[in-house]
Amino acid sequence: MREVMTQQYSETARWSDWCFENMITLLQKKFPHSNIWIIKPSKMLRNIYSSFHNFLQCSIVGTPEYTEHYGAISHLHQLLVNGAKKVGIEVQVLPIVLVGFSKGCVVLNQMVHELDHTLHHSSSNSIDDRDFLKLIKEIYWLDSGHNGEAGAWMTCEKDIKALVSLEAELHIHVSPQQVCDPIRMWIGEEHKLFIDYLKQLGTQVHDTIHFKDQPRCLENHFRILDEF
Repeated sequence: MREVMTQQYSETARWSDWCFENMITLLQKKFPHSNIWIIKPSKMLRNIYSSFHNFLQCSIVGTPEYTEHYGAISHLHQLLVNGAKKVGIEVQVLPIVLVGFSKGCVVLNQMVHELDHTLHHSSSNSIDDRDFLKLIKEIYWLDSGHNGEAGAWMTCEKDIKALVSLEAELHIHVSPQQVCDPIRMWIGEEHKLFIDYLKQLGTQVHDTIHFKDQPRCLENHFRILDEF
């Protein structure tokens, strides 16, 4: 068992500069007047594959299966409310900035898939969630991708229209590691469709390709976290 665990951690040790603890410091520098909340995936396979079962239906290795009714928006709302109470903060009066990185972006995508239903549903919970959604001022997708075959970016026009209706400032940061992967060409194709839809709807979106003159590499994928 010890040998197996040592091997698992050695596979990820080189990326320790971007561990959760260091990310708190990095994000605090980027958002110096903000309260920083990092939400971990509910499960990790081999200390490599993140599964966000706390936000959406997904496979054992985290491949997303999006639905309109899973409850990601309500879950995030309650997490922030409960966490804020512990430190004496009222979430209802704070602007919110959402940041997703790599597979973590599937959580943002799941929320977008739920937007149309949440915005037009009449239950009391949905009304509370609608008020929560009004607090979201910025959303960052950082090099979205996963090991499936679709769903790194939104391509459904209805969902994207609902996203635009939030009137949040949208930031897209990508690297060749994801959008230029010859084995997963669908990621780059979805990214382009997402950006094209947003522009067609007249939305200003900040779309940045980092390291585009450099070869694809996993290190640059992580360096997005330093550069965005």
